[in-house]
Amino acid sequence: MIRDAYQEEFIHSGFLVDVAMTADECFARLKAQRPDIILLDVFLPKESGIEILDKIKKDSLYADIPIIIITNIYVDREELARKGVAYSLIKSEVNPGQITEKMEEILKAKA
Repeated sequence: MIRDAYQEEFIHSGFLVDVAMTADECFARLKAQRPDIILLDVFLPKESGIEILDKIKKDSLYADIPIIIITNIYVDREELARKGVAYSLIKSEVNPGQITEKMEEILKAKA
């Protein structure tokens, strides 16, 4: 339900959105089309978002893609920043519109 609300907001804001539910889907999508930004949940089936983050950042083809970590569990934000995360947030503290604003801010800074 939360994913659908985010997706709807991002599309309404003009983003092209692709959703992956697993690490395998994530990397298949990365190979098919390089995104401008990645919104990554920590709690995922099979592999955690942190494990996926580490794999993305180790791959020179994708390491420079900004990643926003989103979660409802505790994460060490300083550790995430050291891993190259552009921004991390707690789902219960933000709404999709605020995430959209943060994505736009990150993309403008990258441009």
